[in-house]
Amino acid sequence: MTSLVDLGPGSFAEHTSLRVGGVVGTWIVARTEAACIEAIVECDDLGRPALVLGGGSNVVCSDAAFDRTVVQVAPPRDSIKPSYRPPPPIPDWAPS
Repeated sequence: MTSLVDLGPGSFAEHTSLRVGGVVGTWIVARTEAACIEAIVECDDLGRPALVLGGGSNVVCSDAAFDRTVVQVAPPRDSIKPSYRPPPPIPDWAPS
């Protein structure tokens, strides 16, 4: 699997949890940190503004066209380590 995928034109509605938003000039999916850096550097070299987007939750976008590049950071699911750790058990404080 390649770590940088250029999907060409897309829309925010296809990639956000609320399913709203307009057409995007170019949609790039970066699956690694290096791919994300590569995409941003390429946009910078071309003088093309870029928007970096995570999973698309909690994002509300206009239905107007967005003639820019979206770089979606989307690592493969098996590489994501859960950050939640349950709290330690509460000691028994019952008086003896």
